[in-house]
Amino acid sequence: MSDSPRQLAVNVLLAVVKDGKSLTQVLDAQLPSVPLSERGFVQALCFGVCRDFYRLEALLQQLLAKPFRNKDLDIKLLLMSGLFQCQSMRVKPHAAVAETVAAVGRKQWAKSVVNAVLRQFLREKDTLIKQADVSWQSRYSHPDWMIARFKQDWPQQAEAILQANN
Repeated sequence: MSDSPRQLAVNVLLAVVKDGKSLTQVLDAQLPSVPLSERGFVQALCFGVCRDFYRLEALLQQLLAKPFRNKDLDIKLLLMSGLFQCQSMRVKPHAAVAETVAAVGRKQWAKSVVNAVLRQFLREKDTLIKQADVSWQSRYSHPDWMIARFKQDWPQQAEAILQANN
């Protein structure tokens, strides 16, 4: 993979998701090596993917015929960052797709997968989001255990708490 802002974001996300490191600590260590003009984008992408992780994962599950293997976690995170760009950032859709595909790097087999998944998302965005939002975990992008606790401890306010938390 290249050293594009998207790949730098994937490297940060790998440290968080795979190694359990703190996002802010990894960003603090990585951002000084990122060109100043790209720091905001990398940071927004990393925070956005982490914040919307469960929603992005639900969308990705709908778009893939089978899940990625553990050794391809980088491609999964790259795709999630592409979905986040298409859904929540002011990145032109064609640029989000092209730059995300370009960030694949050495795993050439993944270029066609990334391209196809992101284009399908753009075509079916509203339907896919509606289907993902059936699950509270996806709709509010919180883990199921936390949702269950909110429902148990504050049954009348659980949904409002989740909305406010976002």
